[in-house]
Amino acid sequence: MSLSTPRRPWRLAVAGVVGWVVLTLLSALVQGDTALHETARDGLRAAAAAFATLALGGGLLELWQRREWRRRTQWVAFDLIDRSMRRLANVAAGGFDVVTASAPVLLSQVYCLPWTVVRERAVKECAEVVSTALVTQALAEWGEGNPPDNVRHHADDVATLGHLQDRADDLWSVVQELSAYLDDQLGPELLTAAGELHSAVRGVVEPAPGDVVPESLVLPLVATQLGKVIAGTEPVARCLDRAYAEALRHVTDEKLRERLEQEEHHCSKGEKGLKALLDAWVEEARQHRELDRASTSFTETGADLIGTLREVIDAPDADAETVRLVREALEEVERVTDELLKQLRDPGQD
Repeated sequence: MSLSTPRRPWRLAVAGVVGWVVLTLLSALVQGDTALHETARDGLRAAAAAFATLALGGGLLELWQRREWRRRTQWVAFDLIDRSMRRLANVAAGGFDVVTASAPVLLSQVYCLPWTVVRERAVKECAEVVSTALVTQALAEWGEGNPPDNVRHHADDVATLGHLQDRADDLWSVVQELSAYLDDQLGPELLTAAGELHSAVRGVVEPAPGDVVPESLVLPLVATQLGKVIAGTEPVARCLDRAYAEALRHVTDEKLRERLEQEEHHCSKGEKGLKALLDAWVEEARQHRELDRASTSFTETGADLIGTLREVIDAPDADAETVRLVREALEEVERVTDELLKQLRDPGQD
C-alpha cells in the first residue's frame, strides 16, 4: 500500500561492499616489507574500511528511508480512498439531481467506511425507488397524451447531465490514481467496477445514441440507466472497503490511526438511525405509489408504451447499442407495470 522510494540508498550499500572486497583483496596482494609496501597496504586497508562504513551507512539509510517513505505515503493512500468515497457520493447525488429529487438519507452517512449491509441496502433501495418512480412518471405522462417534447422534462437539462458526467469523470481520475497503491487483484477489480459505473452514467447522459428512438422514449431509457448508476456505486464502495481494510493492516503512524478510528466511529454512530430512516422512506414511497397510481387506464398505457419499445427493437435500421438500451428499458417497464398492476388488484400488498 505504498509507492516505491524515489531514491535507492541500497546502491550505496552495494558499492560499499564491492569496494571493500576489492580493496581488501588488493591489500592482500601487496607483498614486501619495504616502507612503500607498508604504506600501500595501510592505504588500501584504510580505503576498504571507508567503503565498509559506506556499505553500513547505505544499508541503514535504505532501511530508514523505506520506513519513513512508507509512513508518509500511508496518508496519501487513505486520502485517495477518502476522496474516492466522496466522489462516489457525488455521483449518487448527481443521479438524484437528474430526477430533481432529494436523497432519502444523508449520502455522507451512506457513503463512508467501513461498508456495511445497511449501507448496501440503502444503495439498492435508492436505485429501486428512483427507477420505479421514473418509469411510473413516464407511464403517467404517456397515458395523458402529452406531446413527446414534454416527456423529457429535467432530462433535457444539459447542465444537470453535464454535472453528472463531470462527477463520474472525477471519480474515474481518483480511482485510477488509487489503483497504483493496490495489489494486482484488487486494483483491476476497482477499475472494472468504476468503469461499469462510468458506462451507466453515459447511458443517462446519452440514452439514445441512435436516430430511430422517438423523443417520447427518452425518459424510460433514462429511468433504466439511472437505476443502474445508483446501483453501480455499490460495487465500487465494496472495492474501496477492501482497499481500506488492507491499508489498515499496514498503518504504523499513530496520528493516522487515531484519525481513522475517529472517522470510523463517526460513520458507525448513525447506522441505527440510518436503518430506521431507510425503512420509513421505503414505506412512504410505497404509499405515494398507491396514491399516484392510475387504475383503469394503466393497463392500456403500459401496453401502449411496451408496444412502442418493441417496435424500436424490431426496427431494421436500429443499431446494436440502441437495441440494447431499449431492451433494458422494455424489461424495466414490464417489471414495473407488472408490479403496479399486481398492487392494483391487491392494494393490501406492497
